[in-house]
Amino acid sequence: MIVFGSIALVGFWYLVVRLWFFGGPKVPLLFIGLWVLAFVAVGTWELGGHVFVGIEAVLALSLIVICGFREPL
Repeated sequence: MIVFGSIALVGFWYLVVRLWFFGGPKVPLLFIGLWVLAFVAVGTWELGGHVFVGIEAVLALSLIVICGFREPL
């Protein structure tokens, strides 16, 4: 679980920074906002780390799709 969470975390932030540099701040700010909402929701609703890692993985995968359409990884 820790390894998967670390991979999702590093992948998410790598893609956000990459998309910010190549595409401007609009889309990355949306994903950063969703990440912060998920982080706050886990603490507020006591959902647990598994839910947050799942949300983070979905956000990272959607960023991979967006980056793939804009510029090859």
